Amino acid sequence: MLFMTLVTLKHAGTWDILAASFDEKAATFSNRITQFIRVLHPYLIRKNIDEQGVKWTMHQLAVAGHQFETYKSALYAVDVTFQQTTAPAVSFGEKKTYFSKKHGLYGHKVEVSVAPNGLAINATDCAVGSTSDFEMFKANLGFHSHQLEKQPNDYNWDDWSGLGVVLLVWWEVWNLQMK
Repeated sequence: MLFMTLVTLKHAGTWDILAASFDEKAATFSNRITQFIRVLHPYLIRKNIDEQGVKWTMHQLAVAGHQFETYKSALYAVDVTFQQTTAPAVSFGEKKTYFSKKHGLYGHKVEVSVAPNGLAINATDCAVGSTSDFEMFKANLGFHSHQLEKQPNDYNWDDWSGLGVVLLVWWEVWNLQMK
């Protein structure tokens, strides 16, 4: 099953072509691969993402020399990524929730937090394409609040580190949005 899944992910062809490679019907093949990925997904998230968030603290990043060049006190960077999909075959009311005006396409969004060493330390569940980036950030506020708490060996880090007025303005905008 693992081999079939890896071949499917690598070649990314249509289900018909991939299923023919393994002498199976497309519907059966797609269901088997999808179910296998659903079973494997929690383990992969836990092993490859969640453990990295615990392992890489500010102190560990500094010792390893993996800090952001411009903002040494930043633990991670956050971005919302968009993955295009085909338009779902459902009613227009349901279909339009997958449409992103920003990208002009149908798809899903995921918020990913990446440490300066290039490893993802958090990835949210996917949301429909019409969800705003700010709403995704607000939905993941628990993770960000926990990560922003200083650890005992982090008290000697300068929180401002060149951000100055930019951070104050951002904080004011954030407070206005939250009201």
